[in-house]
Amino acid sequence: MALLDIIEESENMPPQLFTASPAPGEDLVLDRAAGTVAWIGVTDPNDVDEVEFIWEITDIGLQGTAQPWVQGRVRGSALLLEPAADLQGELLRVRAVDGFGAQLVVEWRLFVPGEGT
Repeated sequence: MALLDIIEESENMPPQLFTASPAPGEDLVLDRAAGTVAWIGVTDPNDVDEVEFIWEITDIGLQGTAQPWVQGRVRGSALLLEPAADLQGELLRVRAVDGFGAQLVVEWRLFVPGEGT
């Protein structure tokens, strides 16, 4: 009879921030000429292959045009934002959600040069 290894149940950990641009909490200044890319990269201590990214802007809604990227064990997502007056002062939020539902949230306040605050 073979002995089975004891498998300890571990707590699911949320994705961990590896990199982001701009830094979390900083204003995201939109370039009037070319638009601006915001991006985030995360690692997941449990299963990095199962991370989904959900982008949204307050008062506007979900943003479905983000592009995923992978670099080793880092999974990421990038979103191109075109400058528009209705984005001034809005909050851009991205949620990195793992396969077990744990999440990391990163936010930026949007700033459009030339528009009132």
